Amino acid sequence: MLDVPSEYCTTVERAVIRRVSATAIQGESHQTGSDGWQKYTLYVVARFSKPFYATGGWEGTNITPDVNDIAGKGDVGAFASYHTAQDETIEVRTGISLRSLLLFLYGTAVRTGEAPRLRLADVDLDYGVVTIRETKFYESRLVPLGSDVVQLLRKYLATPGRWNRHDQPLFQSRQHNPRPI
Repeated sequence: MLDVPSEYCTTVERAVIRRVSATAIQGESHQTGSDGWQKYTLYVVARFSKPFYATGGWEGTNITPDVNDIAGKGDVGAFASYHTAQDETIEVRTGISLRSLLLFLYGTAVRTGEAPRLRLADVDLDYGVVTIRETKFYESRLVPLGSDVVQLLRKYLATPGRWNRHDQPLFQSRQHNPRPI
C-alpha cells in the first residue's frame, strides 16, 4: 500500500498503517532512494463508502488478519474486509499529503495563486532564492528561502516520479501538471 511505484528505486524503511474509524485507514511511509540520500515521508489516507467489519495487514509474505495497526519495512500494506451483496460497489477515496506545498507557502509568504505557476527554473536552492514571475502587479520579485525551506525543497525534489526539468512545475501532480491549491 505504501510502496509507491515510481521511476526511481526506493525502499520503505518504516511504515505504519492504522484503522482510524470504521470507514478510514491512514498511514505513513518513511522511504529512502536507492542512492541513500533521498529520504522523505509519504502520508496517506483512504476513506471508504461503507464501514468494514475488520482490517488486517501484511509485511512481506506475513499476513495478519483482524488487526487495527500494522507496521514494518519493505512491502507493508493493509486491507479491509466487508460483507457485501452481489454486484455491490464500495467506493474509496485516497489522499496523499501536500505537506511540502503547505510548508513552502507558510515559510515564504508566497501567494497561493503564485505557487502553482512556479517552475523549477524559478528556484535557486544554492543561493536560497525563488523568483516569482507575473505577480499581482505584473512584475517579478525575489523571495529569500530560509534554510529549513531549502532543505524541504531538496527533499521534495528528490521525490520519485517527479520530472525535474527546468520548464516543469515546481509543485506537480502525478501527471506532471501544476498542482492546484
